[in-house]
Amino acid sequence: MVGKRALEELKKLTEKNRFFPGLRSWVGFQQGIVYYDRPDRAAGEPKQSLRRLVRYALDAVFSFSYKPLKMMTAMGLFISTIGFALACFFIMRRLLGVEIAQTGFTTLVTLVLFLGGVQLIAIGLLGEYLARIYDEVKERPLYIIKKRHGIEDSEPGTVDKEKDFAAGG
Repeated sequence: MVGKRALEELKKLTEKNRFFPGLRSWVGFQQGIVYYDRPDRAAGEPKQSLRRLVRYALDAVFSFSYKPLKMMTAMGLFISTIGFALACFFIMRRLLGVEIAQTGFTTLVTLVLFLGGVQLIAIGLLGEYLARIYDEVKERPLYIIKKRHGIEDSEPGTVDKEKDFAAGG
């Protein structure tokens, strides 16, 4: 159950793909747990398929986390480092005359690893920029005011009598 003030704040959010549990937490109202016994479903099987549940989970990840983007950048740095270290290793083997690989193999492997890592770094950086643009497009407020003390609102009728708003988020 959502309180009236929380519902008003949730309605103000303009985003289209909504992950409701995340938004409910984001607005910052006090939350509690209500335990209850749930009877078996009268209408048979639920209509949520595995595909819809996975989509819902992805909405949660993409709406409230930028960790996948940061992981992509970190993976790119890791792969580039491995590519560079492998290149140094194979170059040293070549210079010492211990090379047993066919001609061109060393160059091909190190270039593919190094350039693949650089591409992952670039994709991660682009993702970071897109994430910041996405934050701006959502137009979420920076904070939600819980209570006002001694400050009158400039627009009449926008504050209820207790001047009580949502908790800071």
